[in-house]
Amino acid sequence: MNRCAAFIIAFALAAAANAETVLLDKTGPGRTPIDVAIPAETISEGDRAENEISIWVTAGNGYTGWTWAIPSRAADLYVTDGTEQMPLLNPKNPSWGDLGPTTPGERKELKFALPKAWLEKTAKKGAKAPPLRLVCPKGIFCWDGNSHGDFKVEIWKGIRAEIKGWVDNANRCGFVDMKDIPAEKYVFEVVSGGKKPKVLSRTEQTSQVFRIRMPQDGKSSRIVNVEAYTKKDGVFKQQVVLAPHEHPLKAPLAPGEVLVGHCVYDGSRRFADEIVTNDLANLITSWNKLNTLTNMPPEVRKEFDRKKIHFMTVYGYDKREDTDRMKKELGDSYLWNNVGELAGYLYQGAKEASAVGVPIDMTDLGEAKDRFVNVFMQRFVKNRHSNYDFIFSTSGSPLACYELQGGMDFMANELYAVGSANLAYVTSESRGAARKWKPEFWGGWLAEEWQTFPVPYDSEQKYDLLRAGLYQQYLMGTSVIVLESGAQTTQAQKYTNGANDIRQMYDDHAPTEYRKAVKEFYQWTRANPRDPSQPITPAAFVLGNNDGFVGMSFPSFAIWGQHGTAETNKNWKCGSPEATWGAVKSVAFPIVKDALAPYPNHWLAATPYGQIDVTQIDNENYASDLARYDCLIYAGWNTMTKRIAKLLANYVQNGGDLLLCLPHLSTRSDRNMDNYNVADLIGKGDLSVLMPLKVKERKDGMAVFERIPPNVKVLENHNGLPVVLEAKLGKGTVRLVAAWDYPGDNKPFRDIYKKQVADMLEKHAPPVTVSGDDANRVSYSVYDKTVYILNMDCVKESIVKVNFGKKTDTVRLAPHEIKVLKR
Repeated sequence: MNRCAAFIIAFALAAAANAETVLLDKTGPGRTPIDVAIPAETISEGDRAENEISIWVTAGNGYTGWTWAIPSRAADLYVTDGTEQMPLLNPKNPSWGDLGPTTPGERKELKFALPKAWLEKTAKKGAKAPPLRLVCPKGIFCWDGNSHGDFKVEIWKGIRAEIKGWVDNANRCGFVDMKDIPAEKYVFEVVSGGKKPKVLSRTEQTSQVFRIRMPQDGKSSRIVNVEAYTKKDGVFKQQVVLAPHEHPLKAPLAPGEVLVGHCVYDGSRRFADEIVTNDLANLITSWNKLNTLTNMPPEVRKEFDRKKIHFMTVYGYDKREDTDRMKKELGDSYLWNNVGELAGYLYQGAKEASAVGVPIDMTDLGEAKDRFVNVFMQRFVKNRHSNYDFIFSTSGSPLACYELQGGMDFMANELYAVGSANLAYVTSESRGAARKWKPEFWGGWLAEEWQTFPVPYDSEQKYDLLRAGLYQQYLMGTSVIVLESGAQTTQAQKYTNGANDIRQMYDDHAPTEYRKAVKEFYQWTRANPRDPSQPITPAAFVLGNNDGFVGMSFPSFAIWGQHGTAETNKNWKCGSPEATWGAVKSVAFPIVKDALAPYPNHWLAATPYGQIDVTQIDNENYASDLARYDCLIYAGWNTMTKRIAKLLANYVQNGGDLLLCLPHLSTRSDRNMDNYNVADLIGKGDLSVLMPLKVKERKDGMAVFERIPPNVKVLENHNGLPVVLEAKLGKGTVRLVAAWDYPGDNKPFRDIYKKQVADMLEKHAPPVTVSGDDANRVSYSVYDKTVYILNMDCVKESIVKVNFGKKTDTVRLAPHEIKVLKR
């Protein structure tokens, strides 16, 4: 694999003041006193204006963390003119008697005020003054007491040119990360490669990270000319070339291949061995440890290889030499690492968001989304790729599209958990995200034991609930299906109904039943190889531009984790856009209420219209992303832009059908969903890019149009006003629900919207459909040559009609039974 997808071409700095001046560059033992000159010419007018300078330092030997000794006395680290000592400004009150642990090679910024007398002496042009000096009598020392040799120490003033540019493994997006060059403003000019370069865009922003979507041909590079404007150090310029990987990321399994896995904790020898010898699964997922495999007895390891069992870790933090050894030993049977629940803060509280360095007071949805994609995801992924060729991510918030956009290789969302409770919805989002960002491959991480605590361990429903989830993952196209816990020992007994906080061990009832359920499923997948095609999905729901819906809607959820903003602006908590997603789910992914009777069911949902993707549409979409769908239906939040409007118009002109509501045409990105006006709509109310309509005003919760031309059909009225309108555009149609607000929590408009959603899904049904009184109790999927149909009810049988076009079959399904029908 080509791990370096971008290379950097540097050219002359824009201003002399911004050049890096090395103050110290030497190798020596720790605790060597530091006393270095800071030449007067390195002090810029910006430094003088703010009466503050920044000195940068890094140290290490590749092994050990380092720090500076400052036991609360100013005399331990200061800048001086020979008379006055100016102490460190940051941090003002360090937690330890030092600057805290710093990883080898990490740079640290030290800020100092300038001596008053020195400023006065050098105020006039031509005035001479002695250089300032940076002094630390105790020097730099090793953090953990064992330095593994001498330290190299570097100290400098000004900008050090270390721009990082890279392209993700799948050639989706290119990134330029300016985190090492703090500036007030960044300008990124994108230029095409080739013999005749052309300026494609010029973007000004305050964010340090710039992202572009790479060309789809997989061959073309992009040149990014960067300008960083600093008050103190002038303008820095550099050029970054983003080159695609010659061999981009591919799905690690063949089409139709399915892996069924168990998590093994603490290197359990018995469980790991029985997975192999008792044919419990064909994937071992080791929690943290590589030694689950490396310590395997020879005779078991021989069977492991013969049966082509796969191996991966979860929450692993292994070194590259160990993972390379594992790759050499296992080849394609090594699936590297699942980094675990990376994005959980999206549905958690302010404390969790702050703990991972996420600001919680942002007021622009686009900036909050980009902060997640560009900074949180991109930097983490880049770091983990230093040890793993590819990684999976598991999150209880089904926003796989943004994780993949940020560079994550594959998704395996945490099923049954919080936002991922509706298994049908979350898997549809994973599938849609994988289809947009490629490769078309995803997993499912079944946290069933942890997340289904209302259902007791001693009930049959506990394990039938797992069975239904396993089979639904299979029919929906998931390739890596892993049970997180319960099969080795229980873990959630503290919370599980009737468990009395008593842990069940390996041979007890619950672990035995969990292993039995997974083994049955694994053996079924071996007897029924899945159709190598993928589920047919004529329709898709749209996750709109800047939409941060995490799969469920609770009053405590703050959009994009912006809890500080939500405290003063209620619109930043779940509201009508998220309730509109709830309306969609009630139509296309309805929960089977009594599927686990007498226990509640929050997880098992039917798919009465077959499989429907959830696809992300933003400013980075290509037309080809939408070409596979005959119908697009907008649901939650959307910030409309001219580029997106043109993209949708092109989609419809080429034969697609589009359903949206008026607020989906708003251009606002501040979560103002109930007080926007006509001027906030695309075209300032002139909707001609999509429909020959112009919005005049708001009345009775609906849009009033200047006129309804003859080529616009009024499909439904409400209170004497047109509320559903449809117009032809090229080969396709645009249908608009003219409710002024998102219709999710407004009953008359919610019902109108749901009716339109159902109508569009019926119009764009898959080639095989299901009907009958029990259609809302089954999940089914149509492949090229096969139809899979599953009873989501774990208590009662379901009877449905399966319509193949020229023939109709009546299918009777026992509780949680799956049947395979040939087309």
